[in-house]
Amino acid sequence: MKRRLFFLERLLYGDGKTPFHAVFPVRLKGLVSVADLRTALAKIQKKHPLLQSRISEDKSGIPYFVMDGSVGPIPIRIAERHAGDDWIKESKREWNVPFDLEKGPLIRIVWMQSDSATDILMTFHHCICNGSSCLLLMQEILALLDEPGTNIGHYSHFITPEEILAENRPDKRTERVIKWKTRIAGAFICCRAALILKKKPGVCRDKDYLINWKLDKSQSTAIIQACRQRNITVNTALCAAFITAFHAVKGKKRYPKLTCPVDIRRFLPVDKREELFSFGLAITLSLQDQGKDFWDNAAALQQDAAEKMQKLNAGDFLLPLEMAHPLFRPLMKTLRHGPRKTNLILSNLGRLDIRKQYRSFQVEAVSSPTVIGSFGDPTDIVTTTFDGQMDFCFLSNEEFLPYSDAMAIRNNAMALLLPNYSL
Repeated sequence: MKRRLFFLERLLYGDGKTPFHAVFPVRLKGLVSVADLRTALAKIQKKHPLLQSRISEDKSGIPYFVMDGSVGPIPIRIAERHAGDDWIKESKREWNVPFDLEKGPLIRIVWMQSDSATDILMTFHHCICNGSSCLLLMQEILALLDEPGTNIGHYSHFITPEEILAENRPDKRTERVIKWKTRIAGAFICCRAALILKKKPGVCRDKDYLINWKLDKSQSTAIIQACRQRNITVNTALCAAFITAFHAVKGKKRYPKLTCPVDIRRFLPVDKREELFSFGLAITLSLQDQGKDFWDNAAALQQDAAEKMQKLNAGDFLLPLEMAHPLFRPLMKTLRHGPRKTNLILSNLGRLDIRKQYRSFQVEAVSSPTVIGSFGDPTDIVTTTFDGQMDFCFLSNEEFLPYSDAMAIRNNAMALLLPNYSL
């Protein structure tokens, strides 16, 4: 069984050599063992075809997921755990250790245990898994660690573009418009790629950094209440805060654009929502009125976000991308070697549906997933909420955004949301 990668998956796959990995850390306290973990991993691998898959390219270089029974079990690497933040060091290591994509599997685990706690780091290639999918996998791992007999279901096929478009395909007139817009955008991309005569060197991965911080329960509650009072979603408030903070610290004339991923599962049939995939949707937001109060700006951004969300359609988003496979190489050239923009990505996974108390162990902490890829613009802010506490991971690269600027942006954004904020 095989399937060609979606265009978005193909962008994350890249050249098949450069890592584009995500790491999701969870800390447990209680009775857990490596043997129990191996049993749990075997079950989730049996459920999800992508975890049994490798990637093979055809003669023209088009990559395919292939499930042919040749992929081995999910590997576990045991690392030492001395301090509570050792997971950050191991996450940075995991970003840069490539998978053998031709042999698979495209997922692995780091196990770090001490007398006080156990850290489990789930690392996966981003082309098989997005934020919602990695949360699904962690839920299944924890459920099976707690009760090995838990039924997590099973499916035996890859979800395809045709399945999604069958449910969300635009009408014929809209499809014709999309086709022409894709052709025009394609011509523009090809022209931009042709103008890149001297390629900028790729980002030095040794200069990647991660800033992680948590708000306590009272601070997290204060943000939620402030948003409720103004009929603004927490996600929009976070977007407004980081856009404003980036603008203030970097001193640009215009506010940066912020890309906000949207979970595509809401557009899928119920029986597809527990399947593993990496493709998704997104909206782009930016502020216009620099003279307004922060919460006034956030309210204006809320209206913009609501309008874009209402218009968002999985078919309208995915169809032009699936038409763009011939543009893959020029687009990758512009993403890697073209001008580096001051744009941001903010991924808010919201309140995590992960239990705190299990029968034999407790989930002591969950850190937001981190992801570093091969594009020229590496700045990404990921946030989650677990046990009433908001967690943030700010990822970038010293060559693109100095660490000192990232710290200033972090402090500025938190001060906008919490006037009395201090670490």
